[in-house]
Parts: sequence; C-alpha cells; structure tokens
Amino acid sequence: MRLVLLEDEQPALRHLKRMIGEVAPHATVVAHFDAVESAIGWFQSNADYDLIISDIQLSDGLSLAIFRQVKMTKPIIFTTAFDQYAIEAFKVNGIDYLLKPVKAEELSKAIEKYKTLFNHNNQPPLDVEKLIKQIAGQEKVYRTRLLVHFRDELKSIPVESIAFIHSENKVSHLFSKSGEMFILDQNMEELEAQLNPQIFFRANRQFIISFSSIKSNHQHFNGKIKVLLTLPTKDEVLVSRERAPEFKAWLGS
Repeated sequence: MRLVLLEDEQPALRHLKRMIGEVAPHATVVAHFDAVESAIGWFQSNADYDLIISDIQLSDGLSLAIFRQVKMTKPIIFTTAFDQYAIEAFKVNGIDYLLKPVKAEELSKAIEKYKTLFNHNNQPPLDVEKLIKQIAGQEKVYRTRLLVHFRDELKSIPVESIAFIHSENKVSHLFSKSGEMFILDQNMEELEAQLNPQIFFRANRQFIISFSSIKSNHQHFNGKIKVLLTLPTKDEVLVSRERAPEFKAWLGS
C-alpha cells in the first residue's frame, strides 16, 4: 500500500508516521506535502499511489482546494481538528474523517475500511450520497455569543455584532461593528470551528471576517482577492489564490 501524506505540522506528521508504522507496517509513504500548491502540481502528474491521508488545514489553505482542482480517483482519509468540513470531505472521495488527535485504533479502522471498500479498479462501492445525507442530518449548533475580556470584566458579545476577528502575535482580537476591540481566549482555529460558516469566512491565518462587514472585493495580483471591510484594518485582508474559489462560492451562497 503506497501512501501520500498531506500535513503541515511536523509533530503531527511524525505522530502520523509512527502510527502508520504500527497499524500498517507494510505501507510505504511515497510523498508528503505541507502546502496546497505543491501538492496540486504533484497530483497532476502522478498516480502511482493507493491512498491519501490528508489534514484539512495546510500551510497555504484547505486541502479540499486540491481535490477541487485535481480529479481524484484514489480514496482519502481526512484528519483534522474540526468537524465542519465533513460533508465536503466525503464529496471528494473521502472514506473516513478522523478528528485530531488521531488515535492508532481509529487510523487502523480507517485503513481496514479502505481495504474492504476498494476493489482493484479503486472504485468505492460506498453509498456516498446516503452517507452525506446522514451527516447533513446532524445539524451543527454554532455559537451565538462570544465571551471576551473587557478591562477587568468578562463581557458577552453577540456574533451579529462582530465585524471581524484578527490574530496578532497569536492573540485573537474581536472587533465589533461599533469599532470596539476585545481580546478572546480562543485561537483562530477554535473560533473558525465555532462560528457559522454561512456568516463568517476565514480569509487567511490572520482574519475571520463577517459577511455583513464586507465593503468591497477586488482582484489582487497573483490571483488573490483583496477585501475591504467597513472598519479599517491594520493589515490588508487578502484571500489567497487557492482559497479564492471557495471565497467566491461563499459570497454567492
């Protein structure tokens, strides 16, 4: 069994390789990528592998962007700290969705599922549409308020009052539509998972923006999109070329 690994965090990669050695000792890792762009180039010219094990969040965007651009005929086991991408993952040849930290027993079951489901033509006899409907039926509840630090108090901010969230020096700052700034305890990954993706979009590693606070969008160099918000921002809000299609789909959804 020949594996391709998509993971941008070195500790997680080492942990994953150790588990593969335990649960699938005959497997060989033929390639590893930590970024969307480099993975796309490799997949476009290589098909000599059996299974992909992929994190959702890579260094330059979501791995799902790879599978939207490259037609996949091989199965994918997704690993991630978040569950909001499960439905889309199954739409792009995903056969399992493991939440981090991944346990060896879970990885072993996922690999056994791959062996059971896939025949010599690598065509999955899995009822993907039925599986998608089952997952979609489990409605996720998103946060309606966030708890922030305000001087020596704790204050509850309704999510509809949020203009954007900005990360600086690994500290998350909430900016309200009235221009106030508050410090949050959660990191950007946690906030992205807790906020309704119909209302909020993770533009890049620094910004989560609210749809209602977008003033205008502009084509930027190298395929990026520059977003102007109703409130001024210290840094430019740029959506990467890889995430631009997802951002455009979000704007029109």
